[in-house]
Amino acid sequence: MRRFTKPPLQQGGNYTQAIEALPESPAGDILDGMERGRVNFVAEQYTDSFAALQRADMAVKEQQRQASIQLSEGLNQAGALLTNDNMITYQPADYELGFMHLYLALNYIQQKDLEGALVEVRRANQVQEAARKLREAELGQAAQEAQRNELSQNLGAVLARYPDAGGEKLANVQNGYLFYLSGILYEADGDLNSAYIDYKRALAVAPGQYVYRQHGIAVSNPHANDRRS
Repeated sequence: MRRFTKPPLQQGGNYTQAIEALPESPAGDILDGMERGRVNFVAEQYTDSFAALQRADMAVKEQQRQASIQLSEGLNQAGALLTNDNMITYQPADYELGFMHLYLALNYIQQKDLEGALVEVRRANQVQEAARKLREAELGQAAQEAQRNELSQNLGAVLARYPDAGGEKLANVQNGYLFYLSGILYEADGDLNSAYIDYKRALAVAPGQYVYRQHGIAVSNPHANDRRS
């Protein structure tokens, strides 16, 4: 299964060639739209990027709608009849959805549409928070299983199954830059409280990022803006 990864031509910065090298037969509206949206954006083909990402976003919404119908009707994937087979053959990971919303937000910024960009970073943050809660639920379930197996004193048994359960676990399920961009947009919109919250979220994911800390300090004390570098 293909993932939302960077091909060799993109790694070399040959973005125009990378667009031409994309396969003619799409891998479904979701994956194809995300890849074309990202490559076209870095190639500064913003109209094509926005259209491709919107196509992917609509396909994701339809996939989620169909999944909700399946759940409510007690259907499973094998027995479900969907209007588009591509919607069930590729299910994007949380980080891929986050980046889809990131590039949509960047497209809105190119269009000087702050409200549109804010909508997308809010959606990205919802994806990230859902991923964090799912991870916490998995860890809680593992701990309960350990207790049932009389391993409650052996924390290592739990952490062995979830090796990223320590201080870096947020970085494994969340992206600090998405929170940082959200903070910048909230700050531009004059919502300093929301900006401060997302700068703190960014710093929680990436404590070593000095710029996240500085932006958080600045919005918590507006008079510090002239001291921020």
